[in-house]
Formats: sequence, C-alpha cells, structure tokens
Amino acid sequence: MRGESRLTTLVQLVMDECRAQRPARHVVLERLLKLLLIEALRSMPICNACPGVMSG
Repeated sequence: MRGESRLTTLVQLVMDECRAQRPARHVVLERLLKLLLIEALRSMPICNACPGVMSG
C-alpha cells in the first residue's frame, strides 16, 4: 500500500494524543484525524475516473 509508513505514523500520533491529557487535545486530534483520512484516501489504488467527476 502506497504511503503505508505515513499512515502508521499518523495512527501512532493519534494514539499518543488520545492517551495524553494535554491542553487543546481535542483540537490536535481533530486535525490528526483529518490528515489520517486524507492519507488513507491517497493510499487507495488509483482508478481511471476521478472521484466526484462524472464522465459523459
């Protein structure tokens, strides 16, 4: 899977932030989870059609 090490790193950061009781934890988690979603989508196999674009 392309970008697997980046996904692993982001998951580790999310887990660390969940365990910690740091100030603004929820803000950091929100941003990390957004990044995790983007990286997961990027790591998916590329197909001929772009998501959200209809051919026709």
